[in-house]
Amino acid sequence: MDTAQLDVSEEDVATLLADPSRPLGQRTFWRLLYESEVRIDELLALDITDVRLVERILAVSESKEGPREVEVSEAAANELALIIAGHSAGPVFALPDGTRLSWERAHAAFRDATGRPLRALRNSRLRREFALVAQAGAAHGGFGHSVS
Repeated sequence: MDTAQLDVSEEDVATLLADPSRPLGQRTFWRLLYESEVRIDELLALDITDVRLVERILAVSESKEGPREVEVSEAAANELALIIAGHSAGPVFALPDGTRLSWERAHAAFRDATGRPLRALRNSRLRREFALVAQAGAAHGGFGHSVS
């Protein structure tokens, strides 16, 4: 498998999230997937009542770990406020007819925009975070060990 196809650079992400030709809902979905600890299926299951804008918290109930709360960036919270304005219930990520966004449509939109699978967005951030942790560990003699 070509792992280069699975990497989305920070520059590519910034360009993608700032692209005004893409609907705000798509860009917000991608921002949350990249910036937060929320998985694709969890975002797709997110309801408006799960969003606490003032606290910048998503109450994720459809999680492998069970219910949990995920903090989101100020930018993501601002975008979510625009998306859900005027609505009190229903899916956060909905199609124009009000039905919930499907995994297939979310994946197709990202592939159309980037040529990459949707999972590449979250995986790219996780790989970068892991590399930073590994570098920090190596600089300190390994994980959890002090250098004498």
